[in-house]
Amino acid sequence: MNLDSAEYYVQLATDAAPKWVLPIASLATDLSTRFRQIDRAQAWLEKGMIIDSSSALLLNAYQPIYSAQKRLDLAEKVMLKVLEIDSTRSWFYNNLASVYFEQRRAKECEWAYLKAIQLDSTNPAPFCNLEICFTTSKF
Repeated sequence: MNLDSAEYYVQLATDAAPKWVLPIASLATDLSTRFRQIDRAQAWLEKGMIIDSSSALLLNAYQPIYSAQKRLDLAEKVMLKVLEIDSTRSWFYNNLASVYFEQRRAKECEWAYLKAIQLDSTNPAPFCNLEICFTTSKF
């Protein structure tokens, strides 16, 4: 993936639909998780927050950044805020569970993965992650 091209096309999308934050959230997530470009991801999220500071999609994109920085209290706080805004998406609970996993909070981790599965049983990620939660030596 050419990051400059990705950023160029996200900017084009933002110019064409100024209130559409999904491309920004997606790019920021890829930058922080796949490419470990935390500063670039944060810069895009700051742009997105100017557009919509209450976007669950944008706030959710902060979780991998805070987790990578080992700022797990902030990661948890942002995910709880995300769920206040939108508690209908499986991925949001999956991401909260990953924070609980890193915090070694087994009961909360299990609860959040099960909630993710309840919301979308076709999403394989929480199933796999729940198995890791049960079999890992972290707990």
